Amino acid sequence: MTLNWLDRPARQARIDLLRKHAKALQKVHSEGRATRSQQDTLLADLRELEQLTRVHRAEHDVLFFMYEYFSEDRNPANLGNLIPAGQTLETAADFHRELCGMLDDITRGRVKSHVGWAVGRNHAKTAYLSNAFLCQQVVYRLRKYIVEVSETTDVAGDFINWTKLQLKFNAKLREDFGELLYEQNSRNELDNK
Repeated sequence: MTLNWLDRPARQARIDLLRKHAKALQKVHSEGRATRSQQDTLLADLRELEQLTRVHRAEHDVLFFMYEYFSEDRNPANLGNLIPAGQTLETAADFHRELCGMLDDITRGRVKSHVGWAVGRNHAKTAYLSNAFLCQQVVYRLRKYIVEVSETTDVAGDFINWTKLQLKFNAKLREDFGELLYEQNSRNELDNK
């Protein structure tokens, strides 16, 4: 089911309402009094609640967002995954936890200044900073303008292109955040690097 976009307060209100409604329906069901329609409604409510809870958590948890939408274990149908099978959120590297914690603070507005962090090669900085964080900021409508800086414009363009492809073809991302870009370039207002 594709969700209608809700900002954080509206999403929390919907989660609270679904929890209350599901609890009441579960009580009726456990007493053996639920009609077929009530059972169907309960299942639909629980599916929507699971989806909304996932979306809600991922807004302020970049590490969770990364594993949920771009890992082989959590989203095997996606062709552009960055995290191979067998790597899990629970076993994520300490460096990734620390980096994503800093990104979470930026998203929440706790960090107001520029951040610089020097790290050697092969730490998956690009996967988290230029791919997942960029995509997260777009799908949550958190930044209107994003500047991607890299060694060349071609490399920066590659990061933007990866996000564009995820917005177009990552089915789980599209189900949770709606259609932010059409699959056909000609249907998008502006579709370039």
